[in-house]
Amino acid sequence: MRDPDVFSGTLLMLIAAAGYIYSNTIDIVDVIGMREDFYPKFLFVSLFLCGLTLAIKGYKRPVCKAFPKFDYKQLLLIAVVMIAYILLFEYLGYIPGTLLFLISAMYVFGERRTKYLLAVPLLATGAIYLLFTQVFLIVL
Repeated sequence: MRDPDVFSGTLLMLIAAAGYIYSNTIDIVDVIGMREDFYPKFLFVSLFLCGLTLAIKGYKRPVCKAFPKFDYKQLLLIAVVMIAYILLFEYLGYIPGTLLFLISAMYVFGERRTKYLLAVPLLATGAIYLLFTQVFLIVL
């Protein structure tokens, strides 16, 4: 294969297609004007588009022979941050927990600029909160 991203993107598209087809088996009861299969289908379409973007970028990128060195320490740190987020979510709630998680994850991945460590988590948390509470009508 030309680039690992082409393979990964294609795999994501196949998983998304299978999930979308499987979401057709959800029993439909139109209660609040939004069908039960809307959210899963929305996620699978989004996953498909992400996979498509990844595959296209990988196809257009020049061939790279060497893979970057894998950082197991970083993997362990992000796993710890995710487990802490899951365990503390019930106690902190969505907004403070997600802010702390995103700041910690960005720091683990190497971001050190304060304006990004504050702005990105604030905007992402707010956007996700509004999307779920106002569009999907899901209480967080």
